[in-house]
Amino acid sequence: SQLIPELKDALRHELEHSSQPTDMLMQVQKEIPEGDVWKSLESAETYYTSQAEVKAHVVGIYKKAKMLKEPAEEVMDDFLLQVWQTGMANGYSEGELEPLMTKIRELWRHYMISRFPHAELDWGEQDELTS
Repeated sequence: SQLIPELKDALRHELEHSSQPTDMLMQVQKEIPEGDVWKSLESAETYYTSQAEVKAHVVGIYKKAKMLKEPAEEVMDDFLLQVWQTGMANGYSEGELEPLMTKIRELWRHYMISRFPHAELDWGEQDELTS
């Protein structure tokens, strides 16, 4: 079932937040006080590249990948495709989203490699999100 890996992803994401300093968590709240991540591309970038969210999303994705026995990069790209689709649904064009998605993917990729150096990764040259 897909439900258990999704739940473990969400739980691991929130557990990561529970171990983060309050000032790290509050930084996103200060910059996006209304909580509307997609109010602008800048607010989406602030949210998805914030230290608190990078760490929480990556550990959740890694947990889900382990549960599904899939490479972490594939699970991450599936998640980022959902982020891309949310951006499109909020009225942004592919051209507007491409630089943002590339930045998020590279930041998350770097963090995943540093946090989980033995993770099953296959970072190919082709980037399906922005090709």
